[in-house]
Amino acid sequence: RKGYGFEFDVIKRFSERHKDFRVYIHTNVEGDAGATNLYELRRELGLEDRVCFSRPAGPLGETERYMGDMYNAFDVLLHCGVAEGFGLPVIEAQASGTPVVANACTSMTELLGYGSYGAQPLADFIASTCSRIALPSVENIFDALEAAYNDWMNGRTEREKVRENVLRFEQDGIYENYWREILASAPLPVKFQDGPRKLMLASGKEVKEGFVHHDREKLWPHIEAVHDLNIFPWPWEDNSWDYIEASDI
Repeated sequence: RKGYGFEFDVIKRFSERHKDFRVYIHTNVEGDAGATNLYELRRELGLEDRVCFSRPAGPLGETERYMGDMYNAFDVLLHCGVAEGFGLPVIEAQASGTPVVANACTSMTELLGYGSYGAQPLADFIASTCSRIALPSVENIFDALEAAYNDWMNGRTEREKVRENVLRFEQDGIYENYWREILASAPLPVKFQDGPRKLMLASGKEVKEGFVHHDREKLWPHIEAVHDLNIFPWPWEDNSWDYIEASDI
């Protein structure tokens, strides 16, 4: 999903033109669960003097200070993901003033701002239900990386302006602009009697003594909690129940 093969192809080509760069990759290098072993890939492409990796702990357990220093030390973040979701590293890098070169697919097309470059994918295809893969174009990503390199060489990138692009994702602003209204309209929590707190989800016509009965619609009089579970937030706080039965969802 992270597109390391495409990324290494770009790095190899870039190394044939430039000598004044190094690459740091923050990941699980040995490739658990069938993923590519990046040590072997680095050796195969002869990039031992160009590419270094994170500590054996990989991306787990590093402090916020470490991550912040890491992003601030970069001149550019290269992101070749083929099926990315929101793309937190892209946001985090720009929040540190670091421009991004990315495969222009999914949310990446919305997240990139001043100083960053989106590279048009080579092609895309449906991998499975509701899943589309965008194959990176090594040539287009290389060209975008060259453009970012030229910006850096000529002092054209203002890191503060890079950061301005992602201030719209600051959590207090997100809450005030979007979540406050949504949470204010959420249904009140279900009240239940003293004793074991038991919830029966999608109970339908079945009745069980001592349970709060839930369903998507109130088709039977014993349904006390009416809510579509596909819609968030749910009308219960965390740890509201001692026992939940869900046998027909």
